[in-house]
Amino acid sequence: MDFFAVFFQMLTLFVLLLVGWLANRLKIMNGEMNRLLSRLVVNITMPAMILASVLDAESVPEAGKILEIMAAAVAGYAVLLAAAVLFPRWIPGTVGEKGVYQFALAFGNVAFIGFPVVTSIFGQGALFYASVFTFPFNILAFTLGILFVARGQEGVRLEWKRLISPALVSAILAVILALLQIPSPPVLGEACSLLGQITTPAALLIIGSSLAEIPFSKMFRRPGVYIVTLLRLGALPVLVWLLFKGWLTDPLLLGISVVLAGMPVATNGTMLCMEYGGDAESMTEVTFLTTVCSVFTIPLLAMLVKI
Repeated sequence: MDFFAVFFQMLTLFVLLLVGWLANRLKIMNGEMNRLLSRLVVNITMPAMILASVLDAESVPEAGKILEIMAAAVAGYAVLLAAAVLFPRWIPGTVGEKGVYQFALAFGNVAFIGFPVVTSIFGQGALFYASVFTFPFNILAFTLGILFVARGQEGVRLEWKRLISPALVSAILAVILALLQIPSPPVLGEACSLLGQITTPAALLIIGSSLAEIPFSKMFRRPGVYIVTLLRLGALPVLVWLLFKGWLTDPLLLGISVVLAGMPVATNGTMLCMEYGGDAESMTEVTFLTTVCSVFTIPLLAMLVKI
């Protein structure tokens, strides 16, 4: 795929992010609206988007292909978690900052940015592939992810009930429907598809509005933020490509694995920092920088996998 074709697709998504930033500056959006709109996206429109990947699809992968997607998702997170454990040892920073860097290396924005990016680059049929990658994300981000951001804090307890999210449930249902080839009424698939279309613009508006609340005067003072950005957007997806290109024979699955490995930092990292006493300022910095830089790096990744 031509670099500029993907770049302009990414730039379109970035324009929506800027609209969210401007809406916050004009007092049209604020922190409370971000939280409420985020709840709508996470609990309703994103699950609908995931279900639509099966209900409104002309065809879904066979059982063997679904198992291959799951294996690729698990293997991808194994690589990212290994990097999260090893690399922060040599990145300068406090204990809290190193915990943030661990989370940033392990967990990319698979849903809010990953879903629209994957569908923009690979087409709507790739959404089902991407939704399978939410399985390990939802399990790991709310277990190991909490332990990462809470480094140095005492008395942190994992809430196992938080693992059961609407996105995870809808992804499980989507896989079951696909495996069993269960037919559904066309109206249900169309309704989920229409509702799911809200996800991309709403998610990008939320991210843009949230970034507008970060004071620029306090940003980009930590060298570790730049190192993590280079690793997350460049080194890690290239590493996944090198390790997987001889294993994954499906170029679409290989491409999705590489691109999702190069996503900017997951936005829920900031919320976890606030809830569990992590370094929220460091997390917002690395989230912002990786989000902006991904406009340029993701087209390069698309060229790498030759989609």
